[in-house]
Amino acid sequence: MTIRTAGIESALIRPSVEPFVFRGPGVHEILNEINGVIDSDYKGNKALKEYNGEPVLQIGQVNEAYITPVMVGSNSLILPVINKVVAPHFRVMFPEEVERSLREGDPMGIEGNHYVISGVTLEKFE
Repeated sequence: MTIRTAGIESALIRPSVEPFVFRGPGVHEILNEINGVIDSDYKGNKALKEYNGEPVLQIGQVNEAYITPVMVGSNSLILPVINKVVAPHFRVMFPEEVERSLREGDPMGIEGNHYVISGVTLEKFE
């Protein structure tokens, strides 16, 4: 038996950007790798690890919806480091993609809950 698809449409809006977050048991390894890149490629630059005495990135809980460990933090200077760690399969979302995800249903639950950096930091790869 074949299923007719004429007149059948998804009831969900499919986002044009699929967001991912650092979450789950492996998040500690990723944070260690990010800190390793800071130590080796950026000579342990303290501005990439701390801001006003607080860690730029840390493992925490964003809200009640996240019961597994999640990486949280804020500093646009860290974005090139994160891109080095997650490339080539992933990259940091551009600010316009974050905005678009909010307009397309807010799949990450950002609206009203989190501050999102809307700056872009570029890095030249050689």
